[in-house]
Amino acid sequence: MMAGIPSKRLNHQLRSWRQTARIALCLPPFLFLQPDRAAALDVATPVTYTALLMAVEFAAINILDLNHHSISYDNFERTVKDPSPREDDDSDFVNHILHPLMGSETYLRAREGDFGIPGSIGFSLAASITWEYAVESWTEHPSAKDIFVTTGVGWMIGEIRYQMKRYAVENDLSYVLVDPIWAALEYFDVSITKRDSEVTALFGFTFPL
Repeated sequence: MMAGIPSKRLNHQLRSWRQTARIALCLPPFLFLQPDRAAALDVATPVTYTALLMAVEFAAINILDLNHHSISYDNFERTVKDPSPREDDDSDFVNHILHPLMGSETYLRAREGDFGIPGSIGFSLAASITWEYAVESWTEHPSAKDIFVTTGVGWMIGEIRYQMKRYAVENDLSYVLVDPIWAALEYFDVSITKRDSEVTALFGFTFPL
C-alpha cells in the first residue's frame, strides 16, 4: 500500500501507464518486459565468445588483407597518444552491414546471458570500444562511426534475433538461420578435465540425426 492507495489499484495504474507509454512511443512490447529475477547472470559465456570472435575476425581480416593495413606497433602507439576517433576509409558495406551484424552478435550473447536490454547494449558497446582501441588499433585508428553504428544499429538487430530465436526454441524449430555461428558451435563438444595436476582437453563433433 502506498499513500493510502490499495496495492491492487496501484498495480493496475502502473500497468495502465506503462501500456499508454508503450503506445505513445510506438516501441515494441518486448522493451517493457522485465528480466527474470531468478535467472543467474552469465558473464563468462558472452565474454569468452566475444574474445574468440574478435581473435578469429582479426586474424581473418589481416591474413586476407581485407582492410589493406599492416599490423604495426606504431599504429597502436599513435592511438594511445591520440585516442580521439576519426573517420575511416571502410566501404559502406563494412560500415553499415558488417559492423551492425557484429554488434548484434555481441548483443545477442549478452542478452542470452540475462544481461537484460540495457545491460546487453552496454556489453555490446564495451565490446565495440575494446575492438576499436585494443584490437583494430594495431592496424588503423579507431573510428567513431564504427563504435556507434556497431552498437546503435546492432542492438536492434540483436534484439530481433533474440526474439526470433526464443520463439524458435519455444516451438521446437531450428534457429540456424537466426544464430548460425552459435548453432554451428553447438555441434562441437569441448570439455576440459583436471585430475591432480594433469589437465586434459577433449574435442569432439556431434552430427545431428
